[in-house]
Amino acid sequence: MSRTACFFQDSGRRHGNLKKLLYPNRRRHYDVPMTVAVDVAVMTYNSERYLARALRGLFNAVEVNDLYGVDHNSTDATRAILDSFGAEVVTENVGLGYARQVALGLVQTPIFMFLDSDIVFSEPYDWYARVIDLLNGDAGLAAVVMCLPLDPNDLTNEYQQYTQFWNKRQPWTVNWGFTTGSTFIKREAVRGLKIPPLLDAREDRYMELYIRNKRHMRFINLQCCGTHFFDYRRDKGAWCAANERLLTGLHYFGYNFLRHVATAPLKAIPPMFHFRNPKILAWNTRYWCNYLEGYLRPEKYRKLVRCPTG
Repeated sequence: MSRTACFFQDSGRRHGNLKKLLYPNRRRHYDVPMTVAVDVAVMTYNSERYLARALRGLFNAVEVNDLYGVDHNSTDATRAILDSFGAEVVTENVGLGYARQVALGLVQTPIFMFLDSDIVFSEPYDWYARVIDLLNGDAGLAAVVMCLPLDPNDLTNEYQQYTQFWNKRQPWTVNWGFTTGSTFIKREAVRGLKIPPLLDAREDRYMELYIRNKRHMRFINLQCCGTHFFDYRRDKGAWCAANERLLTGLHYFGYNFLRHVATAPLKAIPPMFHFRNPKILAWNTRYWCNYLEGYLRPEKYRKLVRCPTG
């Protein structure tokens, strides 16, 4: 592994100085003073499209102690963007599950944060102090998962139309259970966790099972303002399913088939009529058929190839 040099040698003041340079007129939006800073780890792989916006939103919303980037040999401007925000960068060439494990070895604060490179927080930034209070005030609480909507202005494809339709009518669908996209976690809750390196997705599910079954702790969801752009979601059904199979075997095959694959056409019909777009039905059916194929052939589909963004 190789590491980049940090911009500020004094880690205790590094990001405080950086924020003064980046945001000289920054206004805080908190009801109480923030005294707890957290380490933040960002997994990156050709992530230049949203990364700078994501990190600016992060520094506006969160008191950052140290910022770490675990990069999957990006070939675009990702590394330069991480450097410009003073991140300590580690390179890996295995996959997402391995990258999460590397990040767990880097963070040192009692509470740390995982952030996806396509999640952008926006005002009001009034939730951070509450997150810290919740975690510090409840010994049984392992994590707080921040839930953001998908880009509300992007209805250019069938996936966005389908998702926005159901999010508006069933707001609970915005809460995606336990994910690691924008999540605060107690370090003690994942002590001893060893994520299998073959997992290139669903490592968040592995972490959830560890927290629930080994540590006997729980998590909660908390909504905040911002956007999860999630460009690759519409293309990765087989990838998600392959890693789900590697994680759980065939134990949940019947449940997943009945809940997702068999009902896919039925769930696509209302948004198809709403947007007058028959492609929604075709896309949703194809997505879950790809999911089924990935579930049945995990070795072929467990890796996601991501091209550099423009």
